[in-house]
Amino acid sequence: MDRKDYWNQTYVDYYKARVKESNIEKQDASKLVEGDVKVADDHVAEVFFDQVAYAPGMKLLDFGCSWGRFSPFFRKKGVDYYGIDISEQMIASALEDYPDLEERLFVAEGENMPFSYGFFDRIICYGTFDACYQESALAEMLRVLKKGGCVLISGKNDNYFDDDDKALLAEHNAREKGHPNYFTNVPAMQEALVRSHVSVPYAEYFLRRGDMGKLAFSRVMPEQFYEYRLVLEKEGDEENYAFPSFSDAYSATYRRIAHTGEARFA
Repeated sequence: MDRKDYWNQTYVDYYKARVKESNIEKQDASKLVEGDVKVADDHVAEVFFDQVAYAPGMKLLDFGCSWGRFSPFFRKKGVDYYGIDISEQMIASALEDYPDLEERLFVAEGENMPFSYGFFDRIICYGTFDACYQESALAEMLRVLKKGGCVLISGKNDNYFDDDDKALLAEHNAREKGHPNYFTNVPAMQEALVRSHVSVPYAEYFLRRGDMGKLAFSRVMPEQFYEYRLVLEKEGDEENYAFPSFSDAYSATYRRIAHTGEARFA
């Protein structure tokens, strides 16, 4: 299935329900997806967003803005808020609630955005990088970011613990339903960023699935971990970026389990 078609089917209602659950339910386990944890709530995201400063008049891009979930938070900061999403249904849903953003929300693929070089001061790519062609998407984000600007990005690491059953189940289920899912070799990505004059002034590494919702993280990169949140700062003035491969549709952990022939899912 074409990825645009996938995001335009029932994902809007599904993900709205998961976010609503995370914001109102107190328990860690999800009632909507058996065997899984809740997704991290809005407060968890906002704690991360506040790791950088915002000033009135800054241009901010919400990369994968969905139904405008975070637009109220950022608009209170006084920034000039823009959003893109690959899903026409997501953008339509956002415009139902925020019709004044009609000139600021765009249906677009993250690897090919309708903005000029250096247009944005801040870019938020939260819960979206997993579904992108990561090398191309990261290059495009840096293209439209000003020198000195920041990208705040989250994703799933390629190498997590073999006994993280919730992470393995989530990866398995995503593949079963055709959900676009890419895992990042984070050390390789960070090495490529440094070579391209992009620094990582702030990092959070979450060992296991569910730790993000608890804000349980390490600032020092462990050997194995499941999720990450990074602040990237563009220090150079390159206009075109090209990165070597650092992502894969299968995690290294999943490949190890498959190689052993161990049956983890009935």
